[in-house]
Amino acid sequence: SSCRAVLFPPHPVELHLSWILDLPADMDAAPVPALGADCPGARLTARRDLVGRRLTIRYDLSWAGDPVLPADYPAFRALVNAALDPKTTEVLLVPRAKD
Repeated sequence: SSCRAVLFPPHPVELHLSWILDLPADMDAAPVPALGADCPGARLTARRDLVGRRLTIRYDLSWAGDPVLPADYPAFRALVNAALDPKTTEVLLVPRAKD
């Protein structure tokens, strides 16, 4: 089945979240690539910065509130799936490699 209707979001959204984690001395965070997804009128980014033992996760979602046209459904679906994926902000701790 396919949908041919234009989606009308209720209002613009700006969401900016940060998590700061101080890692245990004997653990590291498994590497995760930065995430980005966008579609006309919306953008999601999630990135991690590690400085010393402090891990900062930044999650930014902006949505202009523009209608989503049927041709943009695949990109819109990918953005929503990425935004809701728990792996976007999940942190897997692994034993720290011995020097």
